[in-house]
Amino acid sequence: MRALIVLCLFPILFVSLQATVDDPALEALLERHIEALGGRVAMQSIKTLRESGLIISADEKDKKLLLVRKRPNLIRLNIIADEIRLIVGYDGKEVWYYYDFHGERKSPEEKHEELSAIKRDSFFWPPPSEFEDTAYHFEQLEDEEINGKSQYVVKLTIEGMPGHELFYLDQNTMMISRRTVFAGDETTIITDYSAYRLVNGVRMPYRMETTSDKGKTVTITMDSIKANKGVFDSYFEKP
Repeated sequence: MRALIVLCLFPILFVSLQATVDDPALEALLERHIEALGGRVAMQSIKTLRESGLIISADEKDKKLLLVRKRPNLIRLNIIADEIRLIVGYDGKEVWYYYDFHGERKSPEEKHEELSAIKRDSFFWPPPSEFEDTAYHFEQLEDEEINGKSQYVVKLTIEGMPGHELFYLDQNTMMISRRTVFAGDETTIITDYSAYRLVNGVRMPYRMETTSDKGKTVTITMDSIKANKGVFDSYFEKP
């Protein structure tokens, strides 16, 4: 469950500093996507994000979500169910987390796979939105349709890394509508993005629905996304 939540929220599997886009037509396509989001200037003006919402799953109670991020790669994620909270953070060097159970803090003995995912995924925008600053190789595939809407399809790979990702860009809006991750362990995870709204001049999805090949589905609905407000350095300090 927590791994699916992380994949909903953090859309990058690995980040470095050298992208590969060999096709000028694909580069132009990605530039159109960035402009549709709001443009580089607006994106770069956002230094922090504070996002709150609900995590909805058919076989579990709804949970409250609070996610705060700060450039370049600081993250704190709170998941709240009744009086139990899971707090996960990344201070730029180390991932930490603990449970707060009825006011009593407990550190789990076992670490979970989503912790390393948070460290890898600690950046603001998905790879197509900042393609020049990632280690991916980008390749445009044949167009497809999702729910009757035509999509550009972009394949992302990293040399030496197993698996690959597909990003689907709606040909009408140029927004990311779907991301499919084919992990190295043959796991397939699909996330659909929708309900885009402007936040400080940048379009962001307020709804994310992630489904694994095992049939598990998690939906995240945001009720608030605030840029450059309500995020403090102390949030990211390891307790």
